Parts: sequence; C-alpha cells; structure tokens
Amino acid sequence: MTEIIDEANRTVAVIAQIEDAAALEHLDAIASVEGLDALFIGRNDLTVSLGARSPSDSQVVDAVRAIHSAAQRHKRPLGMFASTVEEAGQWAAKGVSFFLLASDQQCMLQGVRDLVAGMRGR
Repeated sequence: MTEIIDEANRTVAVIAQIEDAAALEHLDAIASVEGLDALFIGRNDLTVSLGARSPSDSQVVDAVRAIHSAAQRHKRPLGMFASTVEEAGQWAAKGVSFFLLASDQQCMLQGVRDLVAGMRGR
C-alpha cells in the first residue's frame, strides 16, 4: 500500500477548477488547500455562472484576473481554456502555465465529423 500511495503522490495532480461565481469569494481559501497542485479557470462555465454573454465580458475578465492573483499569491500554477493560440500566448506572458485549446465537446464533434467524412469516403 505504501508504494501505491507514494506512486500516486508522484504521478497524480490535484487541480481545483474555478468555474462558479460562488468560488470567487473563496479564492484564497481554495488556493491555499494543502496538497493542491494547480488551479484551472473554467472560463465558459464561469461566464454562464456570472450571467455574462461572453468570456471577454468585463466581469469575466475581472474574475479571471482575481483568480490569477490568488494563484500568484499562493504560488500555484494556473491553467485556463483559451480560444486561440494567440490568447494563450497573451495569458502565458502573464504567468498562466497551461492551457486547453479545445473543449471536450469540440473534440467529440470533430471526431464525429471525421467519422462521417471517413464513412462517406468508403
């Protein structure tokens, strides 16, 4: 059992995903959790939770900045969804460590498109 626990501690990352407006009131408490490896901003869900129309809405941008600040205060790596490589580059310049450039839905839809195209080509 000790070996399994040691291996898990070496290979499993614990990431807190911030995607709800209620979390914004508790950023320091979340970022300071012992054993937490990183924070991740779920911007699309956060946008919906804030009642905004777009991830570029000022209240979403302000929330992202607040999460970014909490991550920096607690020396936590920060990741986020980025719509484009350019956007990822802009946030990387501010210290964001890792990015998703496609959602799971986008990947599934692309997979279905590829499957349909492949089947039609038979």
